[in-house]
Amino acid sequence: MSGRLWLILGGLVALISAATPPATLAASSGDFTLGPNADSESCRAVARFDVPKGVKASDIYCGAWERPSGRIVIYPTDAAARTALEAICQGVSTPLQSPDFTSLNQVACARKDESGPRRYSLLARHGASVLIGEVYPSDWRPLVTAARVLAGVERPAEGPAKDTGGGETPGLREIQAVYPAGPPGQAAAVNYELLRRRAYEYNLISSFSTAERDFEELERLHQQVAPDDQVGLAEILAEIGLNMSGARRFDEAADVLDQAEARARAAGDPLLVTKIMNYRALNELNQRHFAAALRLAQQANAARADLVRDGSARNGARITSTDVRKVEGRIVSASHRSLLVSLNEAQPVDKASILNAQADYIAAVAARGIGRTDEAVYLTAAASTLSQVVGAPAALVTEVANERADLLEASGDYAGAAAAAQAGLAMIRIVAPGTRAEAHLWLTLEGAQAGEGQTASALDSGRNALAIYARRNRLDCRPMSPRRT
Repeated sequence: MSGRLWLILGGLVALISAATPPATLAASSGDFTLGPNADSESCRAVARFDVPKGVKASDIYCGAWERPSGRIVIYPTDAAARTALEAICQGVSTPLQSPDFTSLNQVACARKDESGPRRYSLLARHGASVLIGEVYPSDWRPLVTAARVLAGVERPAEGPAKDTGGGETPGLREIQAVYPAGPPGQAAAVNYELLRRRAYEYNLISSFSTAERDFEELERLHQQVAPDDQVGLAEILAEIGLNMSGARRFDEAADVLDQAEARARAAGDPLLVTKIMNYRALNELNQRHFAAALRLAQQANAARADLVRDGSARNGARITSTDVRKVEGRIVSASHRSLLVSLNEAQPVDKASILNAQADYIAAVAARGIGRTDEAVYLTAAASTLSQVVGAPAALVTEVANERADLLEASGDYAGAAAAAQAGLAMIRIVAPGTRAEAHLWLTLEGAQAGEGQTASALDSGRNALAIYARRNRLDCRPMSPRRT
């Protein structure tokens, strides 16, 4: 072969190589870069291989987060795409203008049981492709970029993708209008959740001033990451009010609870309104206004019964999704009741049941305070209600068990008191091990066992209680309002 022919062939090889950029390799592997999000984190699409035949999907990762911000999926039919969208996101859809797609819609997903930043979904069509995606608000631009690449509108970026300016991304202006402080992402969502968990945990150990401080900080953060979530804001205000009550700032608590109720009513969340009624009852109970506390607790349960009858409890009501976890290293030191209702992912009717049990507990203590004899009726109702709810708040279960044990012991039913105390201990070890609440349950069990004549067991239970008090370097009585004589 002549040297001239080698030169021609070499030129052709070079030409072919030049026409095939390195980005094609990235596309064939399924992973590609997406450029920065609103938090200036570099984002990337990572292909998924656990999807049904005919479906293509990629997870969207931003920054150093090990969990994806969201996902984008290509469906073969419009019907399949819409079914998938309804499963992950229901909300207000806004049509957007884009030369890259036959149609493009942005959906602001309605919140379910979570607080913090809402999610945003994309529904796009290009040729035979129908794309569905969902991300945090900060990652909208990378999501649209991923849709363009997967639809074949543009090639994957060659190397690290660059910011091309907000005006080139349809839908970004709409998100920026909702979040003047900047669209929130994973960092904001994690900070929000951690702060909320800590606030609830401080309340659980009756560190009311610290919990109030955290809830107030949470309120400020809420205005930034969820300014359109008035229900969530009403919830936070309710928690601030109850912590003020725990700190004996009763008038301030009443004012903040007024604000919380006004926002809950304006947002159309009747179940949250009844939760705030429970909190009003607790505020009265903390002031030893037993008749008022009993009346409010009864009114709250009556209001929830009306909601369940007319079906309103199913309409998007959300109380709180915070999961109060293990609390260690602190001891309950305040003398007032908190009982924040902490719910995970219970259905609205289950939430109503838990709030009913809380109100029955309040009513039982209030009934005792005014010398009524139906305390046991309220406690039995509370225990029965909680026994039928999956995932009932352990703190509330523990309080109810404690009251029942005290009542049974006072009536001479030592076996029943021991069983109630043991049930409470099983729960308190999960939610707040090593706290004064656990120590009191051990003392309650000690009294019941002594009443039954089980001297050795009673001594062991008493030692367990004293060991907890010694570790906390504090020995005091559990302040009940009022105590039995």
